[in-house]
Amino acid sequence: MDFTGKICPYCKGEFKEDDEIVLCSICEMPHHKECWVENQGCTTFGCTGTIMGVDNYSGESVCKKCGTAYIDGQRFCSYCGGNLLDNGLTDSSQFGYSYEQQQTSSNTTQQNSFNINYGSQNKVDEKEDMRKFIDKKQIYYIDKFEHIDYFNEKLTWNWASAFFGMYWYPYRKMYKIAIIYYISSFIFGIIPGFSGISRIVFFIVSGMFGNYLYKRHVEKHLEVVKHMESYMKQSYLLEKGGTSSGAVWVTIGITVILAIIVNGITKL
Repeated sequence: MDFTGKICPYCKGEFKEDDEIVLCSICEMPHHKECWVENQGCTTFGCTGTIMGVDNYSGESVCKKCGTAYIDGQRFCSYCGGNLLDNGLTDSSQFGYSYEQQQTSSNTTQQNSFNINYGSQNKVDEKEDMRKFIDKKQIYYIDKFEHIDYFNEKLTWNWASAFFGMYWYPYRKMYKIAIIYYISSFIFGIIPGFSGISRIVFFIVSGMFGNYLYKRHVEKHLEVVKHMESYMKQSYLLEKGGTSSGAVWVTIGITVILAIIVNGITKL
């Protein structure tokens, strides 16, 4: 199976011909082997799949249950507790280690476990921040974001942004884009002969790029909160994320006022 050119959902890097790749046993999402190990599992939201080999992958130094790296001679996985030895040996002397070697192995394993757990915890925190920021329909948008990353493409379809772009952007608190969209659609809408065409163009363009623009919006704010204290982060996510019905009503009010003004001018 050739994944060359596809995107690893964890590191966002492209797969190359000589990369060691593993698949999730449930959703079959491909990952770099080291990315799977660092994340301690599949990056797909809610997926509990285990590691599955691709091509020449043997999984010799990785727990087959959770994908966590381990030191040769270690019996139990430091993350999931799975048995790493097929012969079930219990006597540590049968591992061929001296006491000093066992201590060194234990310390190395603990350090590796700390590094892996630390990276994994950061990834979990980022996903949790994303869910809090998106708020409503978070499963839908996270799925769209992962699709964009996996296929390395910007074009997906969003019916809400297609039909209600003028109100969907302020609803999702993308105020700069909302202003650009509103002004552009208003100008083209009042130009004779362009009204019908402009509506079709805005419908298609907004529908195709809505999810990508929202993804960029979410990632920009998540980058801001990375180094914030917990209490500041929660306040920021609540203020900048989620949805705003008030912004929609303001947009509707402006639209009504402008319609009255334009209608009055045309009657003069």
